[in-house]
Amino acid sequence: MPFVYDHERPDRLDDDSPPKLRDFEYLPPPEFGGAGDPVRFSLQETLHFPRAEKPAHKPDLIGFLRGLLRRPARQVVARPTPADDMRVVLPKLRALGATKAYCRYDGGNDESFAWLDHVVLRDGSRLGVDEILRRMDVVELEPALRSLFKRRRPPGSDYWSAPAERLLRNAVRNGLAEFGAELMLGGGNFGNGPMSLFGAFTIDFEAGLVVDDPNAEPVVENIQIDREKS
Repeated sequence: MPFVYDHERPDRLDDDSPPKLRDFEYLPPPEFGGAGDPVRFSLQETLHFPRAEKPAHKPDLIGFLRGLLRRPARQVVARPTPADDMRVVLPKLRALGATKAYCRYDGGNDESFAWLDHVVLRDGSRLGVDEILRRMDVVELEPALRSLFKRRRPPGSDYWSAPAERLLRNAVRNGLAEFGAELMLGGGNFGNGPMSLFGAFTIDFEAGLVVDDPNAEPVVENIQIDREKS
């Protein structure tokens, strides 16, 4: 699963310098506390949009006894998850011919991040994020994306008025990867604890699998690594 460096090593207690690449240790999924490898998911269930149900009407006691008006029960709106981003963008990715997505992640000290590196098409070619975005119709996807981000961000957030292109990039680059990371690494925040970590995995859309890459390159965006060999 991830390559991990423990910041509580005795030789690190008074050392704030970036950890050396050679000191990172690869931990298989069970040892890190995540799921087994590979992780299976149902593409059909992931892409299923639950039907909007009519508000349930529950009478208050006095109204019921007097035969008066019934009050609608309070509705709880579920906060969007990375699976919601998947429901928006994955059908479009598959329409482009994508069969797999290769994602990376890093983090530590209670922060974790995941992002899409590229997708693999049926013919074996690859598309990076920028090329994916060029091939998608942002106008078509904007209503669904804006609805997701308005539910995810508090009123007044810049995401409420953010350009549709920014919302689409976030859903494609981060939502897809966060979906796989949550399945593979066992939760939404997989960088808990005094550690630095990095890794990568593949989401196989055809087989419904998230597969760890035990040979992931140390490509990071949010942590520092000392790559010196000495």
